[in-house]
Amino acid sequence: MKRTGKTKRINEIEIDRLLKKPSFSMIGGKLCSDAEAESGAERYIRLLNAPECRLFFLKVMYHLPYDTREQILEAATKPWVKIPKKYFTYSAKRELARFGF
Repeated sequence: MKRTGKTKRINEIEIDRLLKKPSFSMIGGKLCSDAEAESGAERYIRLLNAPECRLFFLKVMYHLPYDTREQILEAATKPWVKIPKKYFTYSAKRELARFGF
């Protein structure tokens, strides 16, 4: 059955909404540039002492909002966290999955 016009069924609207991945690579209301992503990833490498996680940190910079990244970093660098790198990557993976990445 071919439909004409702009009306869609509810199921099609839900599928369209789920297929669209929002871009949360925002820093202060603008898209994160490559240079900003690189400097942010280098900052995480330095603070968490994890040079092997550089590509993951870039992914985090591009796909998570600034506030979320900073909140995870702040929690990971608390004195009672035994392995900050592991805490940060676990929390960031959960957030990336929540946003659909």
